[in-house]
Amino acid sequence: MIIIPEAISFYIQKGIIMEKLNVAVIFGGCSPEYSVSLESAHAVITHTDRTRYNPVLIGISSAGNWYHFTGEAEKIRLDTW
Repeated sequence: MIIIPEAISFYIQKGIIMEKLNVAVIFGGCSPEYSVSLESAHAVITHTDRTRYNPVLIGISSAGNWYHFTGEAEKIRLDTW
């Protein structure tokens, strides 16, 4: 038995093919607000509708280095990314 979330089921019944949109979530940076940015990014990532969006995580270290982060969102909140 396959269980399909209601939103996807609606589009399948209507014959509409949905593509997920890639959405960049940029967090961190060289700022006194670094930790606030991590908390905000964690909230956005964990509340994103994964049936519609594919978050692409881009972290900026406090030293200014940019990274494509592919780990778990909790690591961002804990600043262990």
